[in-house]
Amino acid sequence: MELVFDVILPFLGEFLLPLLLELLGESFGGSDSDTVTEPLGSPKPPILAIFSLALWGTIAGGISLIVLPQSLIANRHLREIGLIAIPVSVSCVSMAIGCWRRRERQGRGPIARFGYPFTFSFAMSLVRFIGTQ
Repeated sequence: MELVFDVILPFLGEFLLPLLLELLGESFGGSDSDTVTEPLGSPKPPILAIFSLALWGTIAGGISLIVLPQSLIANRHLREIGLIAIPVSVSCVSMAIGCWRRRERQGRGPIARFGYPFTFSFAMSLVRFIGTQ
């Protein structure tokens, strides 16, 4: 029972935070195309999309530090593992949601790719990791 309260629930909380913020941004962003586009509809270079997602992840991490100033994961070694494990798992869930949306003919968007959600959630996790030392 101690494992549930010391490891699983804190990881679940740290996992849900970037996932919910990413899904919220995806729903407000209205990205329903296969490419990340600018307002005029021209394709945005992928490197620019990566930098903008890293910036938004950094901003989201800073805002999350205001709301939750302490890390939910108390053990430093588990936090180090979570720095990589949480963005990877958020990206896998985001890809699954993107594939489901494609099957439902709702458009795929950038959420269906691994790199875009990973960049956002890694930047957010890195800010939370450094800010909760």
